[in-house]
Amino acid sequence: LDMARIIFAEEEEEEARIVVSIKDITERKQVEEALRTSEARYRLLVENANEAIVVAQDGMLKFVNRMAIDLTGYSEQELTSRPFPEFVHPDDRGMVVEHYLRRLKGDVSQPKYVFRLMARDGSIKWLEIGAALIVWEGKPATLNFFTDITARKQAEEALRESEDIFNQFMNHSPIYVFFKDENIKATRL
Repeated sequence: LDMARIIFAEEEEEEARIVVSIKDITERKQVEEALRTSEARYRLLVENANEAIVVAQDGMLKFVNRMAIDLTGYSEQELTSRPFPEFVHPDDRGMVVEHYLRRLKGDVSQPKYVFRLMARDGSIKWLEIGAALIVWEGKPATLNFFTDITARKQAEEALRESEDIFNQFMNHSPIYVFFKDENIKATRL
């Protein structure tokens, strides 16, 4: 029922009347319900993602999911009340801010890159970031997906160190070591 009003009789012989105006709002209610369902679905997806998801706007984090909180060790309030560059390793801050500003201008030439994050416990975490330009509450922002690649970086460094040790050993060994390739060519290490 959209609107109802009672019209009173001006004279005693007249009957009082009720005027009713009815408007079908079924479609609007269906759209509202579809929107609520869609929002619930996206909220479930974002909160259960295996990646940290944040929205950055005006140099601040406006939204952080549970994984971002777990990854950094900071509370939601801490993450959203300080400029986001404060969480970036000092050697990477300039690069991260530059990428952020370029993305806000629509530059998508480097959608993914790697940087270091300073976690609350003082540890350094390596993150791969993928980001997209969005509109958040009517203003430009970036939607950012962080993947923790710290274990991969540590494994790469351990492999590099192992290769260095192997090469030093081989270069100083009195024994000659040769490898044959598919053309039966011998190569000394």
